[in-house]
Amino acid sequence: MSLSDKFRQKASDQSAASLQMFEAEDFERSAKKQALAVIGQVNATLLDGLADVVDHLTLLAASGGGQANEKRLTILRTNDAIRRAAAKGDWSEFDRLSAELAGIVGGATAGGGAAGGDASG
Repeated sequence: MSLSDKFRQKASDQSAASLQMFEAEDFERSAKKQALAVIGQVNATLLDGLADVVDHLTLLAASGGGQANEKRLTILRTNDAIRRAAAKGDWSEFDRLSAELAGIVGGATAGGGAAGGDASG
C-alpha cells in the first residue's frame, strides 16, 4: 500500500467515524459530539488533500522534475531568503535578493518594481 493510499484510507476511516457522530441520538444536544463530527470531517478532507500532494510529488519525482522544478525550487529558496532578510531588517540583502529574484522569474519587476529600491522610505 502506497503512502497516498494510506492517507486515503485514514481519510475514509475519519469520515466514517465522524458520520457515526452525526447520526447519534443526542447529536443536537452534545457539543462534544458536534465538535468531534466536524473535526473528523476536516481531518478527512486534509488527509485526502495530503494524499493528492503525495501523488503529485511522486509523479514529479518520477519524471525527474526537469528545469521547471529546479526553477520553482530556486524561487522558493530565494523567497524564503527575502522573508528572512526582511525579518532581520537587512534591507541591503533584501534589495539584492529581490533583484536576484527578478532575474530568475524573467524581469518581473522591470519597469517599476520594488527590487533595488530603498525600503527605508
